[in-house]
Amino acid sequence: MPPPRRTKIPRKAKGKKKPPAKPVRRSSTRSSSYSESSYGSDGSSSPEHSDEDDPKEYKRGGYHPVMPYQLYNARYRVLSKLGAGAFSTVWLCTDEKDSSQEPRLIAMKVCKSKKSVTEQAQDEVMLLERLHEDGSSPHVVKMLDHFWHTGTNGRHKCMTFEVMGENLLALVRHHNYEGLPRDLCRRLSRHTLKGLQHIHARGVIHTDVKLENVLICRHDMSVLVQEASRAHRAFQEQKSGLETLSKSQKKRMKKKQKAKDANIAGSEDPKTEAAAEEVEAEVAEVPQAEVVNGVNSVNGKGKGDGYPKPEGEVPAAGNVPGEAPPGQPIPPIRQRDRFENLQLEETFAKLADFGNGIKANNPVTDDIQTRQYRSPEVIIGAKWDETADVWSAACMFFELATGDYLFDPKKGEDWNREEDHLALIAELLGDLPTKEFALSGRYSKDFFNNAAKLKHIKKLKMWPLEGVLQEKYRWEEAEALEMADFLLPMLTWQPSQRQAASEALKHAWVQPRNGETDTWPVPQRCDGFEKTEQVSESIQEAPASPTSPEQV
Repeated sequence: MPPPRRTKIPRKAKGKKKPPAKPVRRSSTRSSSYSESSYGSDGSSSPEHSDEDDPKEYKRGGYHPVMPYQLYNARYRVLSKLGAGAFSTVWLCTDEKDSSQEPRLIAMKVCKSKKSVTEQAQDEVMLLERLHEDGSSPHVVKMLDHFWHTGTNGRHKCMTFEVMGENLLALVRHHNYEGLPRDLCRRLSRHTLKGLQHIHARGVIHTDVKLENVLICRHDMSVLVQEASRAHRAFQEQKSGLETLSKSQKKRMKKKQKAKDANIAGSEDPKTEAAAEEVEAEVAEVPQAEVVNGVNSVNGKGKGDGYPKPEGEVPAAGNVPGEAPPGQPIPPIRQRDRFENLQLEETFAKLADFGNGIKANNPVTDDIQTRQYRSPEVIIGAKWDETADVWSAACMFFELATGDYLFDPKKGEDWNREEDHLALIAELLGDLPTKEFALSGRYSKDFFNNAAKLKHIKKLKMWPLEGVLQEKYRWEEAEALEMADFLLPMLTWQPSQRQAASEALKHAWVQPRNGETDTWPVPQRCDGFEKTEQVSESIQEAPASPTSPEQV
């Protein structure tokens, strides 16, 4: 006998002790954001995520051995590691382009040199440039620069971004999966919708909106600035000390460093010759390496031995945060004081990770969205558009408010997860889709019969959204009705009837309350002091473009 479709189990009373929340298993994606773990596939500094790079991946087609104090592209000075992920490592750097003022802090993402990774990184670069070519949004992570860098392991695509902090999943975890305070949930929902409004107006679809892909600006930036300032001063002192060395001392130091690099580079142990050839075939074509200020790069001239050397022949050794030999993982710095002192108006969210993004007028795949956030048209293989992002966003807003997935389909004895997903949607919305829509997809016949009824799940137990909020989560009736009124227009079966992000932003539930503003001071410069720049939507956010996706 099949299990019941839903179980109306209210939460335990607040006074009773609850067991620790179990980690939620989340579907993996083809993520390749600037964020990669602690800037990883999710962009956070969260210890729950794997942010340790695999030493075995420091090889041809793999990671580039970045070292503190190295200079990249003649302007980015590496200070410490922010994190790592499956496709890249991310580093805290200072931008030394303008010597007339204190260096600006940035995050530099260095992708693996494997051809498939660099190709995806190139696609992401083009989308990010498209998003900011006619004005930036404070609710979309901004790429500042991109360049190629050639090292011993191949040719790597590098991108620089503003420094960000945790993702929304880390924030939900911090609240023990019990939902965020309503004002905070409202604010994060509003910021996400503004980010979607911006990208959709420019003909871009994210395709993977979820908690992991929305980042919060670091609220400990003042601490980060102070740490970066200390590291930068240490570099300047070390550089100054080297200037007093004799030519013979510098020569011996350089020779010793080259010998160390050669020893590490020669320590690779490929399993088989065939495997090595297979990896080699995947490595992007490497042009003749050139050097800028001692750093191998395609943007300058000179000679190099494969490993970048800091400007002025500063050795990699020293008391540097995260120090490790070239080709070995360097531990990332952690975001301190994570959410304990987080204030509402210090919380500023940005849409991130466009590694799976596409142009609205040129969809290249139908394999989009993480399962729990997947829209019905994608499940049945029907035509989809930017409103698929809106569906995912609505699922995410429910998750912010409650700590639970809105839809978490399971495989049954007689049905698969996709059919269960469609049944869960029908139970929440109160009915199955129209016959025209139900049978319009390539996979429709796998789930629906000719009468547009589910093939294997015969009995549905309807449970409307406002009822779920009241009965399971103990919301007050008025509050539940307002939340349902906000979410349901974004959760229609047919994309053509679904609300756009710009329309959802007009709803009363998502509006600021009690004098709340969306302006937040963000320290930018590595000077050890708290100079700030005000981030104000009224000044920096570009108005939505009326241009259609086809014209962008």
